[in-house]
Amino acid sequence: MSKVYGLISGYTPVRTERNRTVVSYDKQAEPDGKHATWHELYFYHKIEGKPDIARIKEAVTADINSRTTERILSSLTWNGKPVWLSKEHQMDWKMTYDRALQTEGENLPQKLKLGEAEDGTPVYHTFTTVKAFGDFTDAWQQHIMQCLADGWEKKDGMDWAPYEPVPAEG
Repeated sequence: MSKVYGLISGYTPVRTERNRTVVSYDKQAEPDGKHATWHELYFYHKIEGKPDIARIKEAVTADINSRTTERILSSLTWNGKPVWLSKEHQMDWKMTYDRALQTEGENLPQKLKLGEAEDGTPVYHTFTTVKAFGDFTDAWQQHIMQCLADGWEKKDGMDWAPYEPVPAEG
């Protein structure tokens, strides 16, 4: 799987080469109107055989799901700080926030590791009020829901017609 940058005219949903089938999807035009980016998946004939439409749908859907998960995990910035939204962080933060609500903030301040800077330095934030903690919790929950909605839209919007039947070698 790879992301490709090229001329719009170079985009082909499916092309069969000598020993592999290349499936392209999610073409996004660049502002210049001549170039685009898209994702490509490779099916090697000796390993997996030539893909049928069911295999292509499965692979494209899995790739969209994987990209959605990666976006959830790594693309949130809150108050200028990078946030790593692992399942463990989500559970820990939600539990700590729920406790802050239950105790009306008696368990605060709470210092949480949000993620890491590009150089690997840990990024922390200390929550001193239930309100600030709630704002953070709302932000990461909204981020997750937006990422999921975008992934659903991408999958629901797929036009599978160009992928069936898979063209012969050419």
